[in-house]
Amino acid sequence: MTGAPPAVDQVLEHAADQMAVDGGGLRYLGFTPDRYVKLQLTGACATCPRRMMTLDLAIETPLRAIGAARGVEIIPSATA
Repeated sequence: MTGAPPAVDQVLEHAADQMAVDGGGLRYLGFTPDRYVKLQLTGACATCPRRMMTLDLAIETPLRAIGAARGVEIIPSATA
C-alpha cells in the first residue's frame, strides 16, 4: 500500500494503523543509498513529543529485526 517492498510495507502499515488512532500517520518516501527508510510524519504525529519513541518501537526496531533496513530517516514536512 505504501509502495515499499512487501516486508517494509507490512511494518509501515501496522505502524500507520496505530498512529491513525491518535490522529497521525506517515508517508513513505523511499530508501537512502545506505538503506535507511525515509519517512515523513503527518498529522498529530509530526509534532508529538513521543514521536521518537513511536519511530523506535513501532518502525525502526521491527525493520531492523527482519533485516529490511538499517534504520529510519525522518524528512521534515514543509507544514510541520
